Amino acid sequence: MIDNNSFQNKQTEIFKIVEKVSEYNNKIQNHSGNLILLIGKTGSGKTTIFNLLRGGKYKYNQNKDQIELINQSNQNFGSIGQGINSITQEPNLYYNDDYKHLLIDFPGFDNTSGENLFIETVINKIIINNKVKIIYIIENPDMVEQVINKII
Repeated sequence: MIDNNSFQNKQTEIFKIVEKVSEYNNKIQNHSGNLILLIGKTGSGKTTIFNLLRGGKYKYNQNKDQIELINQSNQNFGSIGQGINSITQEPNLYYNDDYKHLLIDFPGFDNTSGENLFIETVINKIIINNKVKIIYIIENPDMVEQVINKII
């Protein structure tokens, strides 16, 4: 049996999720055109691709053995990590006026922050109400290493 405190905590959590889903739904509805969803596991490179698609430039840092975003001063680029911990906590949105596309970078499916219900609810709401293109990002470390070796 669930005690009253646990029930109230769960109820509050659900209300917060519903409120956040409504907030994102309103942001999305304000943009006409096509939606592109970047989805995949935590650490697969969704935010890196999101930043590239919105004009981000990267360089390879040999000391850290990783790529780094070099033109992040003027724009709101998504933060990228280098491991299995989730950096993206909430969806990043970018609307391209030229192509009339809204690009959405979602936190990973196995998000380490515990926001899976929120992520799933937002994705379902978007898919039900909009014309959507889904890009599923698959991590391929061997391919990434090959690309980096070509760059350096």
